[in-house]
Amino acid sequence: MPTVSFTIPAIPSGQGRARTASRGKFVTVYKAGKDRDNESTIAALAAPHKPPYPITTAVSVSFVAVMPRPKALCSVSKRTGLPLNDTAGYAHTSKPDVDNLAKALLDALKSWWCDDSQVYSLTGKKMVAAYGEQPHWEVTVTW
Repeated sequence: MPTVSFTIPAIPSGQGRARTASRGKFVTVYKAGKDRDNESTIAALAAPHKPPYPITTAVSVSFVAVMPRPKALCSVSKRTGLPLNDTAGYAHTSKPDVDNLAKALLDALKSWWCDDSQVYSLTGKKMVAAYGEQPHWEVTVTW
């Protein structure tokens, strides 16, 4: 089973709700500009790791979204210069939801496989960045 693991150095953000607009007698559904920009950024940063051909078999995707560290945990001791709240690697329990993060990631990687129904397994979690660590995505795709 081929496996590709890579890191995307971008701040993880979830996919928002679809927007609607009426154009004359018709209603149009579209993605917000922020979501389109986010999707294209993830796709561009993942492109070097993309297989040379579209995947035609079952696909398993797992990811860890390392979220930005809250300001309350960024304080440093004036005397020693060490972080006061060194709680690295704990679960991120606020927004965005992990399912919205998964939607954003899968939409960005949709050119990797022929159809979305090929993704049979999806595992994701959100963690808070350690002191000095930058927010990023850690992605593994197996087929």
